[in-house]
Amino acid sequence: MPAIKRQVAAFARAGVGAVALHPRDGLLVPYGGQPWFQLVRTIAMECARRQLPVWLYDEDPFPSGNAGGWLIAEQPEFIGQQIERFEAPVGLRPGESFLFPTGKLLWAGILPPAGRNLSPIDLTAQVGILRHHWEVSPRWDSRWYYPAVPRYDCPRAISSYPEFALQMPRVPQGWKLVAFVARTTGKDSPWGAVVDALNPAATQAFIKRIYNRYAATVGDLFGREIPALFIDEPKPHATYAWTPGLFENFQRTYGYDLRPRLEHLFSVGADPDQILTRLHYRDWISQRFEAAWLQPVAHWCRQHRLALVGHISPEDDLMQQATSIGNLMPLQKHFTLAGLDLIIPAVGDVRHRLLNVGVTLAVSCAQQQRKPGVLSETLACSGLTTTTATAARILAWQTVMGVNTIVVHAAFSSMLGLRRYEAPPDFGPQSPYWLGMQTIDRGLRPFWEITRDAQQIAPVAILWPIRSFQAAGVSWEDRDVGPRKEFNDLLAACLENQIGVHLLDEAELKTATLRAGRLRVGRASYKVLLVPPVTTLSEQTVRCLRQLKRSGFRVHTMIGAGPHWMQTARGLRVVPPKVWSGFSGPDMAGLPRLLPVETNRR
Repeated sequence: MPAIKRQVAAFARAGVGAVALHPRDGLLVPYGGQPWFQLVRTIAMECARRQLPVWLYDEDPFPSGNAGGWLIAEQPEFIGQQIERFEAPVGLRPGESFLFPTGKLLWAGILPPAGRNLSPIDLTAQVGILRHHWEVSPRWDSRWYYPAVPRYDCPRAISSYPEFALQMPRVPQGWKLVAFVARTTGKDSPWGAVVDALNPAATQAFIKRIYNRYAATVGDLFGREIPALFIDEPKPHATYAWTPGLFENFQRTYGYDLRPRLEHLFSVGADPDQILTRLHYRDWISQRFEAAWLQPVAHWCRQHRLALVGHISPEDDLMQQATSIGNLMPLQKHFTLAGLDLIIPAVGDVRHRLLNVGVTLAVSCAQQQRKPGVLSETLACSGLTTTTATAARILAWQTVMGVNTIVVHAAFSSMLGLRRYEAPPDFGPQSPYWLGMQTIDRGLRPFWEITRDAQQIAPVAILWPIRSFQAAGVSWEDRDVGPRKEFNDLLAACLENQIGVHLLDEAELKTATLRAGRLRVGRASYKVLLVPPVTTLSEQTVRCLRQLKRSGFRVHTMIGAGPHWMQTARGLRVVPPKVWSGFSGPDMAGLPRLLPVETNRR
């Protein structure tokens, strides 16, 4: 505690805006026990004595929602599950066993070739259990059963490790036998699994275990000495998440059984049924996460006079965002400050154009949803050889982009042993960076104060193409190619040409108003709307774009033909060419620029 008090004193002298109490690897006070909560109160009271605000952090270490492993240890029914796909090996003959791992069996059967209007053959009821791994016990001892008699030897062998099994049927030419099983996700987490963020009962258990105990311990400080609660990366931690009740609720929502169409989630085909299944599934996951986890947490914070801060990843990669949380933009409305995270020592330059996406998304949401500002958790995993000059460059770039609340990661209480490498470096009072970080703070603080609750001048909006990435179903691509590159290049080109730009979600476009030649959403006001290369838009979005065009508003497309698919309430339909007629590509030189500054593109 003396070391922590010295840290608190140094933070106060430096004028730090707030400290977040973040339990991390190496914590010696058992997390979640009474001593932990008492330690939090002790630190909070010491901070209050020095008029230093405290933000509570809700997890050990992250992602939020697991209560340091308490929930799944005590209630394994809350363990998060993911849908895994298994396909019978080529060459397996009729009658032989198709073996695949056990879990929650979701569906098994024979699937027709893609694009054929044929029904799958359901064989789920034919699946059973087999044990085919044999081991010999070299010294079987009868006295295990009869301890007070002489030993009688007998050679023994046992078959272990049960697997699901399905006797191979005759599979028609071009068809395939597959099985889908829900199995534990988050096996590489500190707890060997993660909690099911799609299960509202798990969320309530988390709130009871952590939040209510914070309220009981330091609730008298809420709204004053403790103004905020920080959450870190809650989400469904699987590309193909599953939760109890998914299939039943999905069918009520979209009118069909997802189970025989699970293959569509794992395919990248352009068949309309496949695309529609992927769109519906992503929509269901995003809405379920919002209702089951984010809304209850935000409601609890409002009830207890706490600002909800933090972030949900992934922010920057459209592919990963589409297949993880579906769409981050509508989820930002639950935060007091729009949030993001940057954990590499880089900025959105020509080599890192991807990094422009997350910060532009957060700033756009803050402006459109009238938030006071944007928060960025920054500088974690910057390495042991980083410099204050690198930190200054990153923080200055974020500030210019519109971030006005920097959460520096981190000031560690100890860097002994392997703690030194957990998420370096240490930017705290004991580190060689401390004086430099104070200089950076003094230089940037005036800009943060100016931009708080201010209107950002951004006359150009880019339509957020997340629906096209959900439709494609591609979750990972390590090369800078394809639609993601096209979007990142467009955003970077606007920024490099000093064109003030935001991202505009399709849902926000529906609520936008056109007044005096400007498209207005919250504090944002746009003169031009750019439609990036997209494959799929909602019917209502296409209708809005056409109406804007007829009203004389500048709508430019990056592709002459426009999207191929239009999602309606009933399904997908091809967009007729005439619907997209009259839209033209943009002239970068003709877009409104904020400053006549040339870029050196470094």
